[in-house]
Amino acid sequence: MRSIWQDRTEYVPHSPLMRGDTVDVAIIGGGLVGILTALKLRKSGVDTVVLEAAEVGSGQSGRSTGKLTSQHGLKYTTLVKRFGTETARLYAEANQSAIDEYESLIAELGLECGFRRLPSYLYTNQNDSALLEEACAARIAGIASQFVHNAELPFSVKAALRFNEQAQFDPYRFVTAASKELRVYENTPVLRVNGTVCETPKASIRAKRVIFATNFPFMNSHGMFYARLHRQKAYVLAVSGTIPLSGIYFGIDDDGLSLRSCFDDVTLICGGSHRTGENPTGGKYEMLRNAARQYFPASTEIAHWSAEDCVTLDGVPYIGFYGNMTPGWYTATGFAKWGMTTSMAAARVLSDLVVRGSSPYYRLFTPQRFPMGVAAKPLGAQVKHAVQGIGRRVFSPAEGSFESLPVGCGGIVEYDAGDGAEKLGVYKSPDGKVYVVTPQCPHMGCQLSWNPDDLSWECPCHGSRFDYTGKLIDNPAQTDIDLQADGDG
Repeated sequence: MRSIWQDRTEYVPHSPLMRGDTVDVAIIGGGLVGILTALKLRKSGVDTVVLEAAEVGSGQSGRSTGKLTSQHGLKYTTLVKRFGTETARLYAEANQSAIDEYESLIAELGLECGFRRLPSYLYTNQNDSALLEEACAARIAGIASQFVHNAELPFSVKAALRFNEQAQFDPYRFVTAASKELRVYENTPVLRVNGTVCETPKASIRAKRVIFATNFPFMNSHGMFYARLHRQKAYVLAVSGTIPLSGIYFGIDDDGLSLRSCFDDVTLICGGSHRTGENPTGGKYEMLRNAARQYFPASTEIAHWSAEDCVTLDGVPYIGFYGNMTPGWYTATGFAKWGMTTSMAAARVLSDLVVRGSSPYYRLFTPQRFPMGVAAKPLGAQVKHAVQGIGRRVFSPAEGSFESLPVGCGGIVEYDAGDGAEKLGVYKSPDGKVYVVTPQCPHMGCQLSWNPDDLSWECPCHGSRFDYTGKLIDNPAQTDIDLQADGDG
């Protein structure tokens, strides 16, 4: 499903890579991290190429809600408790200065992307003590905030915490327009990286350094990211006919919504977060529609979509060297759905490492960190989750028989074609067509789960996603899953 940003932007595509080349830096991924890093490297005179598997901004960057803020939920409370004041200060500085960098870059390139300064709010109807604690932690980190009891939202709140000098923009229009300044090859998936040679379907790029800007680093042989990351997913509803909000809002309660305005009378409502691959009953979009009917009764739905992002073991992104054994590789991942400002911070760190060999923020973001007291428990949980996902393929029963699956539904069913029963992924469309796939993720072999909201197959281990025909939507998988059959039901 395309986001409202993609539907309202006329985009001129880049050509695919057709012949080999040699460059200083090859960047894999044409989202915000890839494009911003390439812009910084170009300014430093570094010969850089961007290789994008689909189209620029077609991944998570184009599905974001476009909030530019250093206010990342109850982040500073967590940072101060886990890591201390200095780490919290570095994180705040990296993300707050990123907003200023966006403003300068947008002016420098002359881009029209709806950039606007405005305050950002955390709000609650349950736990105002958590906001008070966050205000204290943010102040320790060097960010001033205001505790308020009134908001412009169409529902009452118990309390809200205001951060000034935040911003919002159209992320897709920004990243696609900025990409025109660069050498970008689209529809050029990198199938594998040998040393610093990026192999694509038509040709190879030889580089001195390779930056993996792919949301989830897909090379399993180094970095152990498959054991240190998982994916979280959220849903967005765009409704027109609303009064514009003068701020951006994030609810800290379990059922809290995120809201912002765009395009004059359009409001984005975001919520329904869950671990990717764990939405068996669906209903996330309907939950947002119920909220729209309640809070914006005169509104009309004009778009809906979902986005996902990686989460690290300790809640701080991994930005820097890919692994100890791959000095020419770099990566940026684990933004925990706060990728707008963190993408700019990542571009700064990565370009500094390439050009200067060091970055003042590297000790905060280094992927080589492993704080045992913080990460040991989530590491065990992640490994257990992955083992269970792989084991489900062999040991868990199917959800039912092929015949018992209703029309309009999907799931893992047992099917016997005469040579023994096997588990298959089946979707029966409302028009009577049946789509049968192999429900095994090609990344590491985990059994896929059906998401009835997006009509997609999702990996609960690492977040790869496929549409009901088996076509790859999101990595770390690099290939489609097999479509066994399709036809009339």
